[in-house]
Amino acid sequence: MKTMIKDLRENQSVTTFLLLGSFELRRTKSGKEFLHLRLYDRTGSISGFIWKEPKLVIHTLRERSFVKVRGFCKVLNGSLVMEIDRIRKAKPGEVDPKDFFGVVPGGISYWYERLLDSLRLIENQQCRALIRSFLEDQEFLDHFKTSPGGTSYHHPYRGGLLEHTVMSMSQAALISERLSGVIDRDLLLTGCFLHDIGKTRELTDGLIREYTTEGRLLGHIGLGLLMLEEKISGIGGFSEDLSLLLGHMILSHHGRPEHGSPIKPLTPEAIVLNLIEGADATLNHLYFHLKDSDPNQLWSRYDRFLKSEIYIGKKPKLISGKF
Repeated sequence: MKTMIKDLRENQSVTTFLLLGSFELRRTKSGKEFLHLRLYDRTGSISGFIWKEPKLVIHTLRERSFVKVRGFCKVLNGSLVMEIDRIRKAKPGEVDPKDFFGVVPGGISYWYERLLDSLRLIENQQCRALIRSFLEDQEFLDHFKTSPGGTSYHHPYRGGLLEHTVMSMSQAALISERLSGVIDRDLLLTGCFLHDIGKTRELTDGLIREYTTEGRLLGHIGLGLLMLEEKISGIGGFSEDLSLLLGHMILSHHGRPEHGSPIKPLTPEAIVLNLIEGADATLNHLYFHLKDSDPNQLWSRYDRFLKSEIYIGKKPKLISGKF
């Protein structure tokens, strides 16, 4: 069984297969040459260092290829890294693709059908026309179905964006029913569908998801607003008020500038969107963090996103009976 990156620990010797994302010949402050590598599997990524004869090794490497490595894990500047003493190209049949490419639980087709069910709740004809313009764009749809929700924090697997969108819309439907008369259900559902569309252009396709040039310059929020405006320009007579409200929901869905939004949510629908999409992202991260924790321990390992360990010890026994 392959040793996963998430299971690596300080002072651990390891031999495993990884995906080589990038490599670069560098120098220390004293002038000593070394190779810096970025290595991946479906559970995360790690930096690798090769100190012995880096100029000879570099000619054997190819980006976006599978490699077998032997090394030792240590902490450097607060991050776990691997000092590699042996590396070679993986041979045919040595690598199991499932170790590298995670897919949304349930499958993409399941979540797409759930998306269509949620979209059928929308009655506003202009919202429906806008959504139709996206779904009929095959290039967009292909990316939307397969893009991850993120690279590390939440839904970091194929179909993750689709799952995150559906889960947000499901909560939106419940909340809009509970707050009927205060929340515009069609506006909220449409905003949920649109809020992360920029992620379809923020990251590249392929073995490794990397940021595109426009993704680095504009981010998924800026790209989302741009994509919204592009589609609206092709719909005659589209309401300027609706366009403004939807654009605001895209721009504000991260809640605060320090979280990536240029403006805070200022409409009821934008406030709800910020709360539910943020909750879904955090719960997805928490689920996989706890799922991968050692059940024999009282506490999970420290999580840099949650900024804490999580108590997973004894739970109170449930006593059945009537009130």
